[in-house]
Amino acid sequence: MSSDEEKGGPVAATLEPLFTYGVKPDVHGGVHFTRSDTLLYPSGCGISLYSTKDKKQELVPLADKGKHLTAIGVNKNRKLVAFAERGDRPHVVVFDLELRRRRKVLRCAEFVSEEVISLAFSHDSKYLLAQGGAPDFSLVYFFWEKNKVITTLKNLSTIKNPVTQVSFHPKDRSVVCVVGQGIFKLCMILIQL
Repeated sequence: MSSDEEKGGPVAATLEPLFTYGVKPDVHGGVHFTRSDTLLYPSGCGISLYSTKDKKQELVPLADKGKHLTAIGVNKNRKLVAFAERGDRPHVVVFDLELRRRRKVLRCAEFVSEEVISLAFSHDSKYLLAQGGAPDFSLVYFFWEKNKVITTLKNLSTIKNPVTQVSFHPKDRSVVCVVGQGIFKLCMILIQL
């Protein structure tokens, strides 16, 4: 018993999760190794970083409490993760895995949908694709470090044939690929980046 408890005074305490079990299967782009010994996966109201070497876990909380993850994307060198949170105007958080801090929160008025269903970084990690869901399936191309929308493509698919994933060309960030049920589209961004 502490001296405060013995005196009958209030004790300030916080409760931190020690370990989070389970994976949210409805999150697109769900599980990634960020290093040879660290596994990243969605769990609860955040993203878990589990070290297989130390058997320890960290939880990256969502930007808005009570929201739900819908998509995760990790950059090529595994130093950044982008994750999308469902909402009236969904937003995307870019998180630095080395510094363990939020780098940017991207909000986009172009989304009519309440969720982002796929995220992808360009090969140089400067740009980010965010594919919105139904009803309009808008694809937003961000210059994420400047919180700038480069372009938006609307109505890339329908509810009957939904888009499920987007990606960049591995060497040319002006070429993007959109795939889904009965869909395969290659798009080229015609503006100068």
